[in-house]
Amino acid sequence: MVDIYSRIFGEDFMNSPVQGTKEEAKFMEQKLNEFRKKQEMDIKILKKIKGL
Repeated sequence: MVDIYSRIFGEDFMNSPVQGTKEEAKFMEQKLNEFRKKQEMDIKILKKIKGL
């Protein structure tokens, strides 16, 4: 099973030696926002399906 960090950021990022940079922080924030939006969409879809 893939851990949550790999699921959000991807394997390439998790294996990257770069840590603690502003670019990394921006990338992480962007990926977290994308993941959050995707989860919200998935929840809305499930609610619609359940409501049918």
